[in-house]
Amino acid sequence: MRKTLVLALAVLTVLAVALPAAARSERAPVRAVDAIYADGEAFGTILLGSIPAQPGQEHAFDTLYLVTNGAEGQKPVAETAPGPGYNGGRWLPTEVTWHADAVPTLLTSSADVLMYAQLGLLTIGAPNHDAAFICPLVP
Repeated sequence: MRKTLVLALAVLTVLAVALPAAARSERAPVRAVDAIYADGEAFGTILLGSIPAQPGQEHAFDTLYLVTNGAEGQKPVAETAPGPGYNGGRWLPTEVTWHADAVPTLLTSSADVLMYAQLGLLTIGAPNHDAAFICPLVP
């Protein structure tokens, strides 16, 4: 439960940092510019809220890698960007941690995350179904 809360707060913090206070105080969806990396570029996003995700429904979500000890400027990394295979911004947050003996590198695509995991330099955790949310990517 504590890990779920930490992951959810990390996502919300990253997304809210770039927003002016006036925008956060309204009931409108939360918008952020250059908040998430996907396919090597930074995307903006609109945080629409949480959505239930049950085990077995992973096909309806994409992974959002949350790098807890990343390089300077590290943002969450989306498994996919808008286009074929994109699930409309339905995300399963997944913690990624660099190993203590690794030098964190800026990760900007899921290919980066998977490559460094295969090299044994970082660990990808299990998707956190309790923290699933909707947050479409926008150019």
